[in-house]
Amino acid sequence: MIWKFLTAILISLFLFPSCDSGVKQVKPGENHNVSDEDQTADNDVPDGEDVGDTGDTGDTGDTGDTGDTGDTGDTGDTGDTGDTGNTGDTGDTGDTGDTGDTGDTGDTGGGDYSCVEIMECNEMCSNDDITCQNNCYSNGTPEGKSDFDNLYECLNDNGCLALPYEKQYQCLVDYCPSYGDICGIQLPSCTSECHESGKKQCSIDFSSVVECQMYEDGCQYWTIVEYCDNNSCKTTSGIAKCDIEYFPVRDTIADGAPSSSEKERVFKGNEFVCEHNATILNFEIYLDPAWVAGSNTEIHFALYEKKSDDSWERKYDRKISVANFGVNAQYYSTGDISIDIEKDKNYAIGAYWNRKCRYYFNSSLSGEILNFGTQIRAIGKEGLNGLPATLDNYDNTSVRMRVRSILK
Repeated sequence: MIWKFLTAILISLFLFPSCDSGVKQVKPGENHNVSDEDQTADNDVPDGEDVGDTGDTGDTGDTGDTGDTGDTGDTGDTGDTGDTGNTGDTGDTGDTGDTGDTGDTGDTGGGDYSCVEIMECNEMCSNDDITCQNNCYSNGTPEGKSDFDNLYECLNDNGCLALPYEKQYQCLVDYCPSYGDICGIQLPSCTSECHESGKKQCSIDFSSVVECQMYEDGCQYWTIVEYCDNNSCKTTSGIAKCDIEYFPVRDTIADGAPSSSEKERVFKGNEFVCEHNATILNFEIYLDPAWVAGSNTEIHFALYEKKSDDSWERKYDRKISVANFGVNAQYYSTGDISIDIEKDKNYAIGAYWNRKCRYYFNSSLSGEILNFGTQIRAIGKEGLNGLPATLDNYDNTSVRMRVRSILK
């Protein structure tokens, strides 16, 4: 039974929650061990009487003489001599085969502990005193042991024992309350307002979003997690959220950048961290095409998403062709698009061009705040013949461009 009591130590952690939890403590029980004096056989008792504690002595109902006194009701002579088979040692000796230690420590058929008392006894054992823990269980009545086993099996079957300490008690409350109650584990006296932890809904007055959360008293309550301010809460497709009306916003990165460089066959842009779910409606890069003879300049826009291994996955691209002659530095745009980006993900937005163009950047600026998030750094790649598969970082730098987005 050692494994049971190793587990019982875990159970004892939430048998007695702190007073702050609102759960009452169970006081340790009295010591139920019988004394050595009660376990001693007495061969000098009157005939026909039960010695010691014949009901629950150290020998489980077998007293020092097991009901057979030194004369067992038969006098020393009456045909049954002192040794006629029913002598003082007629086979029912002071130990009768049921010694003080028959294999089930002080109690061959079990003791008198209920499950509550097994728990209380175990609570008084040190964590490494396996003998003490085994004795607690062994001293249980058949019903007490059965109740303990039922509690253990329920906790184990429902994964409670594998949970972190702070979640074990609530698991017991959720899955094994009747077994816990039988074994003396005090259940919350409060009443939960909700029963699906993590569920969100609108508050009664629609002024906020509330979530079902667990409190220290062991009950779950609706808790405000978002105020809707001047708006109202609305549930759409089962999702509660503040019904805020968002409008498109155009952000400029590195506006008035003081530095520039003329390059060809390069990709330049910026990396951003998205801090609110949003939709990119278009983006533009500020370029000054060189006045060179020949065909037009191709500008190939792209938006990448950073993966968990820091690689880049292209989510969008579009190619346009622009004239070289008679144009000055200006913003070149993707036109209207609709690309969803997700909170807590990073994105690279930029463009590749194949002929000489001057781009503009600020080598001492990064971290600008945008409608949907924050610019992290400039990114780019050179010596290309098209869109890159990998990108290089340029920390503390930003490339001049504009991004139009709307939150969602």
